[in-house]
Amino acid sequence: MDQWRYFEVTHARHGIMNPISAARLFEVGDVIGLDPTTRVLDIACGHAEMLMLWHERFGCTGVGIDASPYHIGRAWERKAARLPDADLDLLHADGQEFATNERFDVVACLGATWIWDGFAGTLSALAAFAKPGGIVLCGEPYWIAEPTADYLRHEDVTRATFHELDGCRKIGVEDGRELIWMAGSTTEEWDRYELLQAAGLDDLARTRPDDPDLPALRERRRAADAAYLSCGRRCLGFAVWAFRLPR
Repeated sequence: MDQWRYFEVTHARHGIMNPISAARLFEVGDVIGLDPTTRVLDIACGHAEMLMLWHERFGCTGVGIDASPYHIGRAWERKAARLPDADLDLLHADGQEFATNERFDVVACLGATWIWDGFAGTLSALAAFAKPGGIVLCGEPYWIAEPTADYLRHEDVTRATFHELDGCRKIGVEDGRELIWMAGSTTEEWDRYELLQAAGLDDLARTRPDDPDLPALRERRRAADAAYLSCGRRCLGFAVWAFRLPR
């Protein structure tokens, strides 16, 4: 089964495809000073909800890219229905291969640091797209408590894949970056993000019970629900970090 199909089915109900609410993203936008002159690049933009929310609230413009044809297709549909005239370009592209001559005021990647092998690599990669003195915005899980061996196996990560909260801060302020803001997700935001995936799968099961991918999708989702509720909910957090680059 195509991995992107799994994520599209399980995230079909999601606007924001991370454990963070629109209110928190507006808070981030307020803190970093978004306005109509701000140009934003969002790598792994999913359904492009953050870009559209920020355009509606702050008037900023920009570019969103995503490697999933399902996600970017849905992003195009949502923009066409909601903000057809907005200066928001949505591109089907891999973050590692994306290239542009434009330099942005804000460069973001929320929840997809695997593209550049982790938090440190992601911050360096994002900085390459930003103006001097610009902002890099990164969403990253962090350990709250020790994970079980079963949880690590299920998530296909090691203890070293993620850091504690202060470990993220230390990495963030390397290379002359300055911390501006950190927005940590609440348990309620995590619950909504995770369990809405089960609801998305249920939608498929009700409307297309003969879908050939359904058994595999259901098996994978059941394992994910078990991992989250048995360990992930207590051991893993998520935070959106904003760092100012040196001029």
